[in-house]
Amino acid sequence: MCLLCGQLTETAKIIKQKQSQEVPCIFGSATQSTPVQVYKELVCLDKEEG
Repeated sequence: MCLLCGQLTETAKIIKQKQSQEVPCIFGSATQSTPVQVYKELVCLDKEEG
C-alpha cells in the first residue's frame, strides 16, 4: 500500500492516467527533493496496479 500523502498520490495517479491514454503530461514541481516522492509514488502505484 502506498503511504505517501494524498496530494502526491493524486498527482501520481493523474500522471499514470494521462500516460495510459497516451496524452502528454507535463509535471512541474519545485526543485531539490520534491519530485523524488512523486516518483516513489509512481513506482508504488505501478507495482500495485500494473
